[in-house]
Amino acid sequence: MPDIFWLGFGIFLFCVLVGLVAGVKSRTTSTGTALAIAAFLGVMAAFPLLAIGLANSYPGRVAPSLSPAATDLLRPRPTL
Repeated sequence: MPDIFWLGFGIFLFCVLVGLVAGVKSRTTSTGTALAIAAFLGVMAAFPLLAIGLANSYPGRVAPSLSPAATDLLRPRPTL
């Protein structure tokens, strides 16, 4: 996995940890509720980094190149 994925995963884990601590210390909400909200916010905050990391996790996989017929269409035609 690329480093950017682990950065996003670290942001997610930090949010979950903060939610866990907040839920344990709170008298008005349960730990599970605080943990669920923190996990949701963590995923939303870290999603771009996680998505970029997952998209770049297979270095051998490249975008398909254009076929020869398609590249022929892109060449400029000589004008008469």
